Amino acid sequence: MRLSAALLLVSCASLPGEGDSPGSVALDGEEADLVRPPPELVLTPPPALEIGALSSFVVSGDIAWGERVLLGLSRGGLGPGPCLAAAGGACMDIRPPLRLAGVAEVGEDGTAVVDVWIGAGTPEGWLAAQAVVVRGIGGDGSLLSGAVTVEASLDPPAVLERTVIGFAGALGPDLTADGYTQCAGTDDGGTLGVDFYAPCEAFDTVMFGCSVDGDETAEFLSSPIDASGFSWTDGSCDDFPGGSNSPYSGDYILSIDATDPTCGEYSVGFDMYVDFVNPQWGCSGVSNTDVSGGRIFAYGLVD
Repeated sequence: MRLSAALLLVSCASLPGEGDSPGSVALDGEEADLVRPPPELVLTPPPALEIGALSSFVVSGDIAWGERVLLGLSRGGLGPGPCLAAAGGACMDIRPPLRLAGVAEVGEDGTAVVDVWIGAGTPEGWLAAQAVVVRGIGGDGSLLSGAVTVEASLDPPAVLERTVIGFAGALGPDLTADGYTQCAGTDDGGTLGVDFYAPCEAFDTVMFGCSVDGDETAEFLSSPIDASGFSWTDGSCDDFPGGSNSPYSGDYILSIDATDPTCGEYSVGFDMYVDFVNPQWGCSGVSNTDVSGGRIFAYGLVD
């Protein structure tokens, strides 16, 4: 099946302002409230679309290596869209004007990455997108993803990464929605404090957390700590509201608790306790998590 036959009827019209977008073709067809295939495709859009640049949509789900995924894009928003004869009459959930924005083949990992050029003349605003896989005799086995929306902007916001560059430790919870990136994490009781703290020195605001069972959840997360006035690795005692970082035998002991322990106060029963010298961790009242599959984490606030 040629690409032009995969999506019902096409005309030469393109979205206003997107004349410089490659592959801009409009879809036309009857709108009808028909039963559509089960949503066995998952369409993941980028956080934002940068006007005048390429953006990537990821499609996963019930698809096999070598299949082709087609991506429709519209400024008409969500709602009843054209019904696709080649897809067994299934109807899209994005309104006209609609264009075929890109095509990609499914890779060996079971996903397809559809790169879409957002033309320089595209107005800022929200676009709707939906993916289609045409398969089966008469398109009866075709799949449609759920429809999604994503904002096109000349200056999209920067995407906050979950971890700092080069991170290779144990993951904790994803705190990017709160503005934090993970700067440290380990499940190795032999980790030195100087090594644990080092990637977090660049941040003025830091949070610590721990897990008792070796997964990415945190049974304890500290309050944000203002670290702008000290270094975690200069060998000095650092007191902060809610805890302290005490130098000890060439390394450190981290104590965080509701009792606000100061330097030199130690207890494995604290909310979070990390003795980096004679390895012993405590998390949320559970002792010796360094030998029972626990994890410790640290995060930095990205300004």
